[in-house]
Amino acid sequence: MRLIVIAAIALLAGCAQLPQTPPAGVSPTAAAPTFKVGDSWTYAVHDGYTKLERGTLRHTVTAADANKVVLAVEQSSGLGVGCRSVARENSLDKLPGSSQVLCGEEAKRWEIAPGGSWLRHPLTNGSTYTFTPPYPAHEFPLVAGKTWSGKVKSHDLATGRDFEVHYSATVTGWERVTVPAGTFDALVIQRAVFDGYWDYTRKQSEIREREWYAPAIGRVVRKEGRSEFLDWLICIGWVCPPYAADNWLVYELLPPARP
Repeated sequence: MRLIVIAAIALLAGCAQLPQTPPAGVSPTAAAPTFKVGDSWTYAVHDGYTKLERGTLRHTVTAADANKVVLAVEQSSGLGVGCRSVARENSLDKLPGSSQVLCGEEAKRWEIAPGGSWLRHPLTNGSTYTFTPPYPAHEFPLVAGKTWSGKVKSHDLATGRDFEVHYSATVTGWERVTVPAGTFDALVIQRAVFDGYWDYTRKQSEIREREWYAPAIGRVVRKEGRSEFLDWLICIGWVCPPYAADNWLVYELLPPARP
C-alpha cells in the first residue's frame, strides 16, 4: 500500500495546486470522446528519465459501434507498449525459462467502450489485458475534483493468467499544456494502480500515471506512466532494497498527418 499512500498525497497536492475552474469560455465538464472508423492519431514517445526519443505510437479506429471501439495499434520497433518482458529462469512455471518478450498480435489491437472504459488495453509497463468489468481509466463526464476507485479482474493475453487490478484516480484540475500538436486547455487526471501481476522473481507493479485530456479535441494530448516493483532476486531473506524502477514513458500528441 506504500505507493497508494504516496500517490494519495500527490493527488491531494495536485488538487491544491491546479485551478479548479477552466479558462474563460471553456466548459467545466468534459464529455466522453467520439470515434469514427478511420480516425487516427499518433504520439511521440520519449524516456522520462533520459529524455531520449523512443519512437511513436499510432492509433487507428478500425471499428466503432454502440458496444466498443476497436483500435489498430502500430508502434516503433523496441518500444514494447503492451508487452511484458520475461528474461529470468523459472519466472513463470508455464513458460520456457529462456529470455523472451511476450509481445505479438495481442499488443496490436486495443478495445475501449464508447464511454472511455478499457475492454482490452495495456497497463503501464505490463502486458495487454482484457478487463471484467471494463476498467474505468476515465469516468466521463470529467470535472475538476472528481475521484473514483475500485478493482477489476484482468486477463493477461500473453500468458493466460488472471489478476486483480486496484485503481484510484482523481481529476486534479486544469492546466494549459503544449505538445507537438499544439497548446491545449486540459483536465489533468492522476491514477495510482496496483496491477496484481506477480511471478516467482517479483511482486506486482505499483503504477503512477498522469494524463492531460483536452476536451476541445476529445483526446489525451499528453501522458506519463511509470512503475516500480519489489525484486525478489535481490532480497536477502526478508530484507529487500528499495523498489526497482521500471520504464518511465512520456507520450505527446503529434500534429495530424497531412494527406
